[in-house]
Amino acid sequence: MGRLLALENGVDISAIMILVLVRKFAWSLLPLGLLPSLLAIGDPLDDLEKVATEWAKTRGETVREETEWRTQRELLESLIKAQEEKIQQLEAKLETVKEKMAKEETENETLASRNAACVEQLKRFEGSIGVLDAELAKLRPLLPPRLSSALDLAYRSLANPALPANERMQLTLSVLNRCVQFSKILTCGDEIISIEGGTQKLLKTVYLGLSVGYAWDRVSGTAWTGHPASSGWKWELAPDAAAAVSAFITAYGDKAEPHYINLRAQTGHKL
Repeated sequence: MGRLLALENGVDISAIMILVLVRKFAWSLLPLGLLPSLLAIGDPLDDLEKVATEWAKTRGETVREETEWRTQRELLESLIKAQEEKIQQLEAKLETVKEKMAKEETENETLASRNAACVEQLKRFEGSIGVLDAELAKLRPLLPPRLSSALDLAYRSLANPALPANERMQLTLSVLNRCVQFSKILTCGDEIISIEGGTQKLLKTVYLGLSVGYAWDRVSGTAWTGHPASSGWKWELAPDAAAAVSAFITAYGDKAEPHYINLRAQTGHKL
């Protein structure tokens, strides 16, 4: 096949060789006197030459197309190989993505389960906070008036049912912390309080924690003792305690030397 496919200027060499052989054969008939007879019949060599030329052209075109096809086939094969390698890479990436998605799906399920548990805990927490807030609201009338006034804004905020759980928790802890601090110190100052008959007076007050308080009227020299009662914080007139309360408040304000003072205090009140 390779021997017949040699080309020169696009013409098959084998076809040229056939033409040369045919012409030599024709001239070899000249001594026999047959060539004039052949010429009289017609020149078949011309026809044969035309056929050979056409065949050579056809053969050259066929060889050219075969050569082009081989070149194109090599290119296509390389492209196919490249595409196959790309497909393999994509399949590997797809497997990686599937594994990652499966892992994320498992993690999402775990997170969903945790979220559901957190939501349930949050509901129980909100219920507990709600109960605690209700108890704090019941205890407010029993608080010392000074402390109750200081916590007014917090109590009004806690009364809002739409208050978020985190803010409710912060306010609840703030109220509890203020109560704990108040219970550990002496608190003294001027304060408007309601005494018998609902009369309001500006008095000097001092509180010993959450359950004992004293009030003193500088003008009249009258004293009151305070304590939580069933109806709320209650002030009671204490004529016999006026001197002790006056001395205590004077010493507390650094206007007298510290000394022992006997003060009446009532604890264990029935609420």
